[in-house]
Amino acid sequence: MRLSHEQKKAIKLYLTAKRFLERAKIKLAAMGVTEDGQAYIEHKDPIDPDWIIDLVNNKFKTDISRKTRQRGVAYPRHIARYLLRHYTSLSMVDIGQITTGADHTTVCHSVENVKNWFETGDDWANHVRELEQIIGNTN
Repeated sequence: MRLSHEQKKAIKLYLTAKRFLERAKIKLAAMGVTEDGQAYIEHKDPIDPDWIIDLVNNKFKTDISRKTRQRGVAYPRHIARYLLRHYTSLSMVDIGQITTGADHTTVCHSVENVKNWFETGDDWANHVRELEQIIGNTN
């Protein structure tokens, strides 16, 4: 079956629009906005990002700025990125830069991992809750 010029044009327009929407979703996620236009950042007072990093480093007795994939460093790094995203006004790009120099997609991945821990009841979610209580008590 041969497509008419109009059909080819419509398909091309559809594919262009689809790519545009996919890029827009990625940009919105990087800015901390859900698809329905709600921001996921909810914070009251500014919290020093270095304080959150120190809090995580001290709890897990590690240095999250080390570029390693070892679980004892990577998981606390995920937690720090999640906390920085939710308790500061830093962008995903900024969070990546102050943790390990990672790009925003890596930070998105970290935040999603922590959200999944909550959904699956992972033990690491309990650590996040403990840290959130500390942050909440100082905020």
